[in-house]
Amino acid sequence: MARQKKDFKLSPSKMLGTISITEEEFQILLPFFEECYLYYFKRYTITGKVRERYLSSNGNNKLFESAEDALFFILFYIKTYPTEESMALTFSMTQPQVNQWKQVLQQILKESFEKMEVLPARTTKDLNKLFHHFFCSFQLVI
Repeated sequence: MARQKKDFKLSPSKMLGTISITEEEFQILLPFFEECYLYYFKRYTITGKVRERYLSSNGNNKLFESAEDALFFILFYIKTYPTEESMALTFSMTQPQVNQWKQVLQQILKESFEKMEVLPARTTKDLNKLFHHFFCSFQLVI
């Protein structure tokens, strides 16, 4: 079992320095991340293979106690960008586990940001969708 978020006992200033967001912002992001995290693991294994049977509640290969711990792990990785060996030591994991989990959790985090509609627009079509969402009838013509 990997170390949990609560094991780090971070003060508000250390939380910001460790993962770049406050506890309040973390709690806003968490429900979106948790939804995407649970959706992924109901359908896929950690290696990305489609599940052939239902995921039990005890989670046979469960490394993180909760989606909260997985979110903390990936935000810590993105903020500090340590080597996988350092991450393994910090989170009581092996280097291959770190490699596998960071890949999956980065994708889940991206999907969470998509659900929150906070990703930057990469195309004019995406930008128009954002403008429409926020300003109703504004259209960008290029």
